[in-house]
Amino acid sequence: MNKEVQDQLNGARNLFFGFLKGVDSKFNIELPDYVYHYTSIDSFYLMVESDTIRMFTVSNFEDKLERKVKLDIESRVSGHITNNETLEKHDFAHMVNTALSNDHVFIQSNTTTSKNSYLWDNYGNKGEGICLRISTAKYIAYLEETLEDFELLPNYLKCCYISYDEAWLNTFLEMLLPAIQAANSKLNNMSTTIWFFFLEYWKNFIKSAEPYEKEKEFRCVVSDNYSLFLFFCSQLARWGLFTTKDSEILSAAFFSEYNNRKQSLHQQLGFTTTKHSSYVTIPFSKVVDSVLIGPNSTMTKSGISKGTNYKIRKSQVERMLGRL
Repeated sequence: MNKEVQDQLNGARNLFFGFLKGVDSKFNIELPDYVYHYTSIDSFYLMVESDTIRMFTVSNFEDKLERKVKLDIESRVSGHITNNETLEKHDFAHMVNTALSNDHVFIQSNTTTSKNSYLWDNYGNKGEGICLRISTAKYIAYLEETLEDFELLPNYLKCCYISYDEAWLNTFLEMLLPAIQAANSKLNNMSTTIWFFFLEYWKNFIKSAEPYEKEKEFRCVVSDNYSLFLFFCSQLARWGLFTTKDSEILSAAFFSEYNNRKQSLHQQLGFTTTKHSSYVTIPFSKVVDSVLIGPNSTMTKSGISKGTNYKIRKSQVERMLGRL
C-alpha cells in the first residue's frame, strides 16, 4: 500500500475517533456497576452449557420503531450524497441505518434492578426463572480486548440506559451542532459527516414508550459504525470527493478496510444467521457475576449449582425474597 493511501486511511480513522473523543466531554453519563437480565431456567442452563449470551440484530425485536426514530436535528444534517460524475443523489442515511440494523449492530437487553415484577412476570417465567447479574465493567473490558478500536469508543456507546423520550436528546444535540459546524473548516468538511454517524450510535438507545417503558431497559450493544464509515469513504473516493492521485485505488483500499473489519467482528463474536434471527455471542463466564433465583421458584442454590455441573458455584447463587 502506497504512502498516500495509508495516510488517507489513517486520516479517516483519526478524524472519526478524534471527533468522538471531542464530544465525549459534553456527556456526563455514569453507568451502573451491574445490570440484570431475566430469563427462564431452561434458557439459563443453555447459556451456561454453551457459555454464551446472545446479542441480536434489530430484526429480532418486536418494536418496529427500533433504530427508526428520526431526531429533529437530522433535518439539518443531510444523509444525501451526490455522485460528482453522474450527479445522482444517494440516500446514505437510509443505507447506513439499514446496514447497521442488519449486521453491524447487536443488542442485548437488560435492566438496572433485580426487583422488576413486570420483567419477572414477562421474561422470568412468572417469577420461577433466573435473573443474571452482569458486570458492565467486565462487558466493556471484553469488547475492548476482543474487537479492534473499541477501546476508543466512549463507554456509553457500548452500554447505556434506554431513553423513551427523545426530546432531551434533541435539545442537547442542538446545543452541540454549532460547534460541529464550526469544526468543518478544520476537518475538510467532514465534521457533519462524522456527526451523522454519531447520531446513528444514539439510535441504539431510543425506544417508543408504549409498551416498553415498564422494562426500564439498559442495553449492552456492539455497534460498529466505523466500519460503515469506511464503506462511506470508499463511495466518496470512487465518486471523486477525495483529493487523491487515484480515486479507484483509494476507494478499493477503504472498501478492503471496511470488509476486513466487518469479517473480523463477525468471526470474533461468532455471527450466526438462522431462519428466525441473526446474532453474535459474548461469553457468559466473562461477564456474569452471579445469578438470582426467582421469587416464585422452588429451586435451591445447591440445585442450581448441580444443574450447571458446578460451573455456577453455590456462592454465586442468591434467592429473591418474597413472591410476586
